[in-house]
Amino acid sequence: MSQPTPPNIFSRPAPVSPINLVMEEKLILSLFQQGRLQEAERAASSLTKRAPQHGFGWKALGLILSRQDRKNEALPAMQQAAKLMPRDAEAFNNLGSLFEEAHQLDFAQACYEHAATVNPNFQPAQQNLARMIDIQDHPAELLRLLQRELEKNPDDEYTRHRVNMLARHQTDSAPKEYVTKLFDHYADYFDQHLQESLGYRVPFDIVALIDQHAPTQDAWRVLDLGCGTGLVGEAFAGRPHSLVGIDLSEKMLARARARGRYTHLACTDVLEHMQQAEAASTDAIIAADVFIYVGKLDELIAQAHRVLSPGGLLAFSVEDMAAAEEPATQEDLQRGHRLETSGRYSHSNEHLRNLAQLHGFKSLAHEATNIRLNKGKPTPGHLVIWQR
Repeated sequence: MSQPTPPNIFSRPAPVSPINLVMEEKLILSLFQQGRLQEAERAASSLTKRAPQHGFGWKALGLILSRQDRKNEALPAMQQAAKLMPRDAEAFNNLGSLFEEAHQLDFAQACYEHAATVNPNFQPAQQNLARMIDIQDHPAELLRLLQRELEKNPDDEYTRHRVNMLARHQTDSAPKEYVTKLFDHYADYFDQHLQESLGYRVPFDIVALIDQHAPTQDAWRVLDLGCGTGLVGEAFAGRPHSLVGIDLSEKMLARARARGRYTHLACTDVLEHMQQAEAASTDAIIAADVFIYVGKLDELIAQAHRVLSPGGLLAFSVEDMAAAEEPATQEDLQRGHRLETSGRYSHSNEHLRNLAQLHGFKSLAHEATNIRLNKGKPTPGHLVIWQR
Protein backbone atom coordinates (compact mmCIF):
# COMPACT_ATOMS: atom_id res chain seq x y z
CA MET A 1 0.00 0.00 0.00
CA SER A 2 1.49 3.30 -1.02
CA GLN A 3 2.09 6.04 1.55
CA PRO A 4 0.33 9.38 1.09
CA THR A 5 2.51 12.09 -0.33
CA PRO A 6 3.49 14.51 2.45
CA PRO A 7 2.48 18.11 1.83
CA ASN A 8 5.16 20.36 0.49
CA ILE A 9 5.39 23.08 3.11
CA PHE A 10 7.42 25.23 0.72
CA SER A 11 4.76 25.15 -2.00
CA ARG A 12 2.95 28.21 -0.59
CA PRO A 13 3.95 31.28 1.45
CA ALA A 14 4.03 30.91 5.20
CA PRO A 15 1.01 32.58 6.83
CA VAL A 16 1.60 36.08 8.25
CA SER A 17 1.23 36.20 12.00
CA PRO A 18 -1.78 38.32 12.97
CA ILE A 19 -1.05 41.54 14.82
CA ASN A 20 -1.81 41.25 18.53
CA LEU A 21 -2.85 44.87 19.11
CA VAL A 22 -3.38 44.48 22.85
CA MET A 23 0.10 43.07 23.39
CA GLU A 24 1.73 45.69 21.18
CA GLU A 25 -0.07 48.52 22.99
CA LYS A 26 1.10 47.13 26.33
CA LEU A 27 4.68 46.91 25.04
CA ILE A 28 4.68 50.51 23.80
CA LEU A 29 3.18 51.79 27.07
CA SER A 30 5.70 49.82 29.12
CA LEU A 31 8.66 51.18 27.16
CA PHE A 32 7.27 54.73 27.37
CA GLN A 33 6.68 54.53 31.13
CA GLN A 34 10.22 53.20 31.64
CA GLY A 35 11.62 56.18 29.76
CA ARG A 36 12.96 53.98 26.95
CA LEU A 37 11.74 56.46 24.37
CA GLN A 38 13.78 55.34 21.36
CA GLU A 39 12.60 51.75 21.74
CA ALA A 40 9.03 52.95 22.29
CA GLU A 41 9.29 55.11 19.17
CA ARG A 42 10.47 52.15 17.05
CA ALA A 43 7.62 49.98 18.35
CA ALA A 44 4.98 52.68 17.77
CA SER A 45 6.35 53.55 14.32
CA SER A 46 6.29 49.88 13.35
CA LEU A 47 2.69 49.56 14.49
CA THR A 48 1.59 52.56 12.39
CA LYS A 49 3.10 50.89 9.31
CA ARG A 50 1.56 47.48 9.92
CA ALA A 51 -1.79 48.76 11.19
CA PRO A 52 -2.15 52.28 9.73
CA GLN A 53 -5.86 52.52 10.61
CA HIS A 54 -5.25 51.73 14.29
CA GLY A 55 -5.28 55.07 16.08
CA PHE A 56 -3.36 54.03 19.17
CA GLY A 57 -0.08 53.67 17.27
CA TRP A 58 -0.34 57.22 15.95
CA LYS A 59 -1.35 58.59 19.35
CA ALA A 60 1.57 56.88 21.06
CA LEU A 61 4.03 57.91 18.35
CA GLY A 62 2.97 61.56 18.58
CA LEU A 63 3.32 61.60 22.34
CA ILE A 64 6.71 59.85 22.24
CA LEU A 65 8.05 62.29 19.63
CA SER A 66 6.71 65.26 21.60
CA ARG A 67 8.39 63.98 24.76
CA GLN A 68 11.67 64.00 22.83
CA ASP A 69 11.03 67.64 21.87
CA ARG A 70 10.45 66.75 18.23
CA LYS A 71 7.27 68.78 17.94
CA ASN A 72 7.24 69.15 14.17
CA GLU A 73 7.36 65.38 13.73
CA ALA A 74 4.81 64.83 16.51
CA LEU A 75 2.15 67.08 14.99
CA PRO A 76 1.17 64.96 11.94
CA ALA A 77 1.13 61.81 14.09
CA MET A 78 -1.18 63.43 16.63
CA GLN A 79 -3.41 64.83 13.89
CA GLN A 80 -3.72 61.37 12.37
CA ALA A 81 -4.60 59.91 15.77
CA ALA A 82 -7.35 62.52 16.23
CA LYS A 83 -8.66 61.80 12.73
CA LEU A 84 -8.82 58.04 13.36
CA MET A 85 -10.23 58.39 16.90
CA PRO A 86 -12.70 61.28 16.90
CA ARG A 87 -14.19 60.12 20.21
CA ASP A 88 -10.85 59.79 22.02
CA ALA A 89 -10.54 62.66 24.51
CA GLU A 90 -6.90 61.91 25.25
CA ALA A 91 -5.91 62.15 21.57
CA PHE A 92 -7.49 65.61 21.24
CA ASN A 93 -6.08 66.76 24.58
CA ASN A 94 -2.58 65.74 23.44
CA LEU A 95 -3.06 67.59 20.16
CA GLY A 96 -4.29 70.66 22.02
CA SER A 97 -1.19 70.65 24.21
CA LEU A 98 1.01 70.59 21.12
CA PHE A 99 -0.86 73.51 19.56
CA GLU A 100 -0.58 75.41 22.85
CA GLU A 101 3.18 74.93 22.94
CA ALA A 102 3.28 76.32 19.39
CA HIS A 103 1.27 79.36 20.63
CA GLN A 104 -1.65 78.47 18.34
CA LEU A 105 -4.13 79.12 21.13
CA ASP A 106 -7.34 79.06 19.09
CA PHE A 107 -6.49 75.61 17.74
CA ALA A 108 -5.50 74.47 21.21
CA GLN A 109 -8.79 75.64 22.71
CA ALA A 110 -10.78 73.92 19.96
CA CYS A 111 -9.01 70.62 20.71
CA TYR A 112 -9.59 70.96 24.45
CA GLU A 113 -13.25 71.79 23.87
CA HIS A 114 -13.70 68.69 21.71
CA ALA A 115 -11.95 66.49 24.28
CA ALA A 116 -14.11 67.89 27.09
CA THR A 117 -17.24 67.37 25.01
CA VAL A 118 -16.64 63.74 24.04
CA ASN A 119 -15.66 62.83 27.60
CA PRO A 120 -16.91 65.34 30.21
CA ASN A 121 -15.24 63.28 32.96
CA PHE A 122 -11.74 63.56 31.47
CA GLN A 123 -10.27 66.06 33.92
CA PRO A 124 -7.05 66.96 32.04
CA ALA A 125 -9.11 68.31 29.14
CA GLN A 126 -11.49 70.19 31.44
CA GLN A 127 -8.57 71.77 33.29
CA ASN A 128 -6.71 72.66 30.10
CA LEU A 129 -9.82 74.19 28.59
CA ALA A 130 -10.45 76.32 31.67
CA ARG A 131 -6.84 77.47 31.71
CA MET A 132 -6.89 78.27 27.99
CA ILE A 133 -10.05 80.36 28.29
CA ASP A 134 -8.46 82.15 31.25
CA ILE A 135 -5.27 82.84 29.30
CA GLN A 136 -7.27 84.34 26.45
CA ASP A 137 -9.15 86.50 28.97
CA HIS A 138 -12.70 85.32 28.34
CA PRO A 139 -14.08 85.48 31.91
CA ALA A 140 -17.77 85.03 31.04
CA GLU A 141 -17.00 81.92 28.99
CA LEU A 142 -14.75 80.59 31.73
CA LEU A 143 -17.43 81.15 34.37
CA ARG A 144 -20.00 79.17 32.37
CA LEU A 145 -17.53 76.31 31.93
CA LEU A 146 -16.66 76.22 35.64
CA GLN A 147 -20.30 76.41 36.71
CA ARG A 148 -21.05 73.34 34.58
CA GLU A 149 -18.07 71.57 36.11
CA LEU A 150 -19.21 72.48 39.62
CA GLU A 151 -22.69 71.10 38.94
CA LYS A 152 -21.10 67.75 38.11
CA ASN A 153 -18.69 67.87 41.06
CA PRO A 154 -20.32 69.94 43.84
CA ASP A 155 -17.61 68.95 46.36
CA ASP A 156 -14.80 70.39 44.21
CA GLU A 157 -13.68 73.31 46.38
CA TYR A 158 -11.00 74.36 43.88
CA THR A 159 -13.60 74.93 41.18
CA ARG A 160 -16.05 76.48 43.66
CA HIS A 161 -13.51 79.16 44.58
CA ARG A 162 -12.90 79.93 40.91
CA VAL A 163 -16.64 80.26 40.34
CA ASN A 164 -16.89 82.60 43.34
CA MET A 165 -14.07 84.82 42.14
CA LEU A 166 -15.47 85.19 38.62
CA ALA A 167 -19.08 85.62 39.78
CA ARG A 168 -18.00 88.11 42.46
CA HIS A 169 -19.47 85.98 45.24
CA GLN A 170 -17.74 87.21 48.38
CA THR A 171 -16.17 84.73 50.81
CA ASP A 172 -13.89 85.04 53.83
CA SER A 173 -11.07 82.71 52.79
CA ALA A 174 -9.83 80.56 49.93
CA PRO A 175 -10.48 76.85 50.61
CA LYS A 176 -7.48 74.78 51.66
CA GLU A 177 -8.08 72.55 48.62
CA TYR A 178 -7.72 75.55 46.31
CA VAL A 179 -4.46 76.74 47.86
CA THR A 180 -2.97 73.24 47.97
CA LYS A 181 -3.84 72.41 44.38
CA LEU A 182 -2.72 75.80 43.09
CA PHE A 183 0.73 75.64 44.65
CA ASP A 184 1.32 71.92 44.19
CA HIS A 185 0.87 72.57 40.48
CA TYR A 186 3.01 75.71 40.67
CA ALA A 187 5.91 74.32 42.71
CA ASP A 188 8.30 73.15 39.98
CA TYR A 189 8.49 76.52 38.22
CA PHE A 190 7.31 78.86 41.01
CA ASP A 191 10.58 80.73 41.63
CA GLN A 192 11.47 81.32 38.00
CA HIS A 193 7.96 82.31 36.94
CA LEU A 194 7.24 84.54 39.91
CA GLN A 195 10.57 86.32 40.06
CA GLU A 196 11.44 86.55 36.37
CA SER A 197 8.03 86.79 34.71
CA LEU A 198 5.97 88.54 37.40
CA GLY A 199 8.68 90.73 38.93
CA TYR A 200 7.99 89.29 42.39
CA ARG A 201 10.25 90.51 45.21
CA VAL A 202 7.95 90.59 48.25
CA PRO A 203 9.96 88.14 50.46
CA PHE A 204 13.20 90.06 49.89
CA ASP A 205 11.58 93.49 50.22
CA ILE A 206 9.76 92.55 53.41
CA VAL A 207 12.95 91.20 55.03
CA ALA A 208 14.79 94.38 53.97
CA LEU A 209 12.05 96.42 55.66
CA ILE A 210 12.39 94.31 58.81
CA ASP A 211 16.14 94.98 58.79
CA GLN A 212 15.42 98.71 59.02
CA HIS A 213 13.38 98.26 62.20
CA ALA A 214 15.19 95.32 63.82
CA PRO A 215 18.78 95.02 62.58
CA THR A 216 19.77 92.47 65.26
CA GLN A 217 18.14 89.10 64.59
CA ASP A 218 20.69 86.53 65.78
CA ALA A 219 18.56 85.29 68.68
CA TRP A 220 15.28 85.51 66.83
CA ARG A 221 12.71 82.74 66.57
CA VAL A 222 10.97 83.34 63.25
CA LEU A 223 7.74 81.81 61.96
CA ASP A 224 7.32 81.95 58.16
CA LEU A 225 3.63 81.52 57.32
CA GLY A 226 2.94 80.16 53.84
CA CYS A 227 6.66 79.73 53.31
CA GLY A 228 6.28 78.27 49.81
CA THR A 229 9.63 77.42 48.23
CA GLY A 230 11.51 79.21 51.00
CA LEU A 231 12.23 82.64 49.54
CA VAL A 232 11.92 84.28 52.97
CA GLY A 233 14.53 81.84 54.28
CA GLU A 234 16.77 82.80 51.37
CA ALA A 235 16.28 86.49 52.16
CA PHE A 236 17.16 86.00 55.85
CA ALA A 237 20.29 84.07 54.77
CA GLY A 238 20.62 82.15 58.02
CA ARG A 239 20.51 85.12 60.41
CA PRO A 240 17.70 84.03 62.79
CA HIS A 241 18.41 81.51 65.56
CA SER A 242 15.48 79.41 64.33
CA LEU A 243 13.25 79.60 61.28
CA VAL A 244 10.05 77.54 61.06
CA GLY A 245 8.18 77.32 57.76
CA ILE A 246 4.48 76.42 57.40
CA ASP A 247 2.70 75.64 54.13
CA LEU A 248 -0.22 73.61 52.78
CA SER A 249 1.69 72.38 49.73
CA GLU A 250 4.01 69.40 50.20
CA LYS A 251 5.63 70.11 46.86
CA MET A 252 6.46 73.68 47.86
CA LEU A 253 7.87 72.46 51.17
CA ALA A 254 10.13 70.03 49.31
CA ARG A 255 11.64 73.00 47.45
CA ALA A 256 12.02 74.94 50.72
CA ARG A 257 13.68 71.94 52.36
CA ALA A 258 16.25 71.78 49.58
CA ARG A 259 17.41 75.32 50.40
CA GLY A 260 18.59 74.21 53.84
CA ARG A 261 17.57 77.50 55.52
CA TYR A 262 14.80 76.23 57.81
CA THR A 263 15.05 74.74 61.27
CA HIS A 264 11.70 72.99 60.82
CA LEU A 265 9.06 72.71 58.08
CA ALA A 266 5.47 71.56 58.54
CA CYS A 267 2.62 70.90 56.11
CA THR A 268 -0.41 72.33 57.85
CA ASP A 269 -2.82 75.26 57.90
CA VAL A 270 -1.23 78.45 59.19
CA LEU A 271 -4.07 79.30 61.58
CA GLU A 272 -4.22 75.77 62.98
CA HIS A 273 -0.46 75.88 63.57
CA MET A 274 -0.65 79.15 65.49
CA GLN A 275 -3.62 77.98 67.54
CA GLN A 276 -1.48 75.09 68.78
CA ALA A 277 1.67 77.16 69.39
CA GLU A 278 2.70 78.32 72.86
CA ALA A 279 2.13 81.93 73.84
CA ALA A 280 5.08 84.31 73.35
CA SER A 281 7.04 81.57 71.56
CA THR A 282 8.01 83.59 68.47
CA ASP A 283 9.91 86.84 67.93
CA ALA A 284 8.80 87.51 64.36
CA ILE A 285 6.00 86.24 62.12
CA ILE A 286 6.34 86.71 58.38
CA ALA A 287 3.36 86.38 56.03
CA ALA A 288 4.58 87.20 52.52
CA ASP A 289 1.57 86.93 50.19
CA VAL A 290 -0.43 84.84 52.65
CA PHE A 291 -3.21 87.20 53.65
CA ILE A 292 -4.18 87.50 49.97
CA TYR A 293 -5.55 83.95 50.32
CA VAL A 294 -7.07 84.41 53.78
CA GLY A 295 -9.39 87.39 53.39
CA LYS A 296 -10.88 87.75 56.85
CA LEU A 297 -7.89 88.25 59.12
CA ASP A 298 -9.41 88.69 62.58
CA GLU A 299 -8.62 85.29 64.10
CA LEU A 300 -5.22 85.08 62.45
CA ILE A 301 -4.22 88.51 63.81
CA ALA A 302 -5.45 87.58 67.28
CA GLN A 303 -3.37 84.42 67.26
CA ALA A 304 -0.33 86.30 65.97
CA HIS A 305 -0.53 88.68 68.94
CA ARG A 306 -0.77 85.73 71.35
CA VAL A 307 2.14 83.81 69.81
CA LEU A 308 4.51 86.78 69.52
CA SER A 309 6.84 87.70 72.35
CA PRO A 310 6.60 91.27 73.76
CA GLY A 311 8.09 93.60 71.17
CA GLY A 312 7.84 90.92 68.48
CA LEU A 313 7.08 91.82 64.86
CA LEU A 314 4.33 90.79 62.48
CA ALA A 315 5.39 91.54 58.88
CA PHE A 316 3.04 90.91 55.97
CA SER A 317 1.98 91.96 52.50
CA VAL A 318 -1.51 92.76 51.22
CA GLU A 319 -3.10 93.79 47.95
CA ASP A 320 -4.66 97.26 48.06
CA MET A 321 -8.43 97.29 47.65
CA ALA A 322 -8.45 101.04 46.93
CA ALA A 323 -6.11 100.58 43.95
CA ALA A 324 -7.96 97.60 42.43
CA GLU A 325 -9.44 97.96 38.95
CA GLU A 326 -13.02 97.80 40.23
CA PRO A 327 -13.93 100.53 42.74
CA ALA A 328 -14.70 99.35 46.26
CA THR A 329 -18.33 99.45 47.32
CA GLN A 330 -19.49 100.55 50.76
CA GLU A 331 -20.12 96.89 51.55
CA ASP A 332 -16.53 96.03 50.53
CA LEU A 333 -15.12 98.75 52.77
CA GLN A 334 -17.28 97.65 55.70
CA ARG A 335 -16.16 94.04 55.23
CA GLY A 336 -12.53 95.13 54.91
CA HIS A 337 -11.57 92.47 52.38
CA ARG A 338 -12.75 91.53 48.89
CA LEU A 339 -12.30 88.46 46.72
CA GLU A 340 -10.93 89.69 43.39
CA THR A 341 -11.31 87.99 40.00
CA SER A 342 -7.68 86.83 40.36
CA GLY A 343 -8.78 84.47 43.15
CA ARG A 344 -6.85 86.54 45.69
CA TYR A 345 -8.14 88.94 48.35
CA SER A 346 -7.51 92.67 48.61
CA HIS A 347 -7.77 94.60 51.90
CA SER A 348 -8.63 98.15 52.83
CA ASN A 349 -6.03 100.21 54.67
CA GLU A 350 -8.56 101.54 57.16
CA HIS A 351 -9.62 98.01 58.08
CA LEU A 352 -5.98 97.04 58.67
CA ARG A 353 -5.45 100.05 60.93
CA ASN A 354 -8.57 99.09 62.90
CA LEU A 355 -7.32 95.50 63.26
CA ALA A 356 -3.96 96.69 64.56
CA GLN A 357 -5.62 98.90 67.15
CA LEU A 358 -8.16 96.26 68.15
CA HIS A 359 -5.51 93.60 68.79
CA GLY A 360 -2.93 95.79 70.48
CA PHE A 361 -0.37 96.22 67.69
CA LYS A 362 1.70 99.30 66.97
CA SER A 363 2.25 100.09 63.27
CA LEU A 364 5.95 100.53 62.42
CA ALA A 365 5.69 100.58 58.62
CA HIS A 366 2.99 100.68 55.95
CA GLU A 367 4.69 101.12 52.58
CA ALA A 368 3.13 101.10 49.13
CA THR A 369 4.60 98.61 46.67
CA ASN A 370 3.76 96.58 43.59
CA ILE A 371 3.14 93.01 44.71
CA ARG A 372 3.54 91.43 41.26
CA LEU A 373 2.54 91.76 37.63
CA ASN A 374 -0.91 90.41 36.80
CA LYS A 375 -1.49 89.96 33.04
CA GLY A 376 1.25 92.51 32.45
CA LYS A 377 -0.13 95.12 34.87
CA PRO A 378 1.28 95.97 38.33
CA THR A 379 -0.75 94.80 41.32
CA PRO A 380 -0.62 97.60 43.93
CA GLY A 381 -0.27 96.60 47.55
CA HIS A 382 1.48 97.34 50.84
CA LEU A 383 4.27 95.95 52.98
CA VAL A 384 3.26 96.23 56.63
CA ILE A 385 5.10 95.78 59.93
CA TRP A 386 3.31 95.77 63.26
CA GLN A 387 4.90 95.44 66.70
CA ARG A 388 3.34 93.65 69.65
